[in-house]
Amino acid sequence: TSRHHRAGAQSRRATEFTSVLRAAGCRHLLTSAHASALAGIAERRHRALKEMANSFLYHAGLSHPFWGYALLHASWVINRVPARRREVSPYQLVFRERPRFHQLRVWGADAYAWQADLPKGRFRAKAQRMLYIGVPPDSEGLLLLDPVSMREHVCYHATVNESFDNRARLLRELDIEISDCRDELARDGGGGGR
Repeated sequence: TSRHHRAGAQSRRATEFTSVLRAAGCRHLLTSAHASALAGIAERRHRALKEMANSFLYHAGLSHPFWGYALLHASWVINRVPARRREVSPYQLVFRERPRFHQLRVWGADAYAWQADLPKGRFRAKAQRMLYIGVPPDSEGLLLLDPVSMREHVCYHATVNESFDNRARLLRELDIEISDCRDELARDGGGGGR
């Protein structure tokens, strides 16, 4: 058999990783590089992730700039759903507790996040329209994305509209808003903005 030589910290990390796998009842299989045919389980998982991410994008009517967010959310979902051969999810195997789904919403759905810093007024908006893109790693909030600035926000006071009935109209409005924002930036010389 061939032996992999690792130095110092890499060797310790590999040993720790092997210990975690062993404790979870997982088998660590090594395959040669550039031989994806030998890594059937991993390749199937990658394909499932890619297909789920593409489905999220298609359903939400969003394009490739959002693909990374869709892939991260697909990974979050797949890790919390029991595999066919086991009655527990990968998450449950690692953390020894059942996953919670209270933060799960329809990916790419319109979300309205209350913003304390929005201009006040009787007839002004009290919430900012964003997109639901997942669950933050260490928080009870919702992970939302401002599609104009492409900034992520963890929001605790948000409403997510999981119905896609008005989606086409809302996407047209968003396109107009983004176009107006770009025009404003061009007039300001690229420095101003929101």
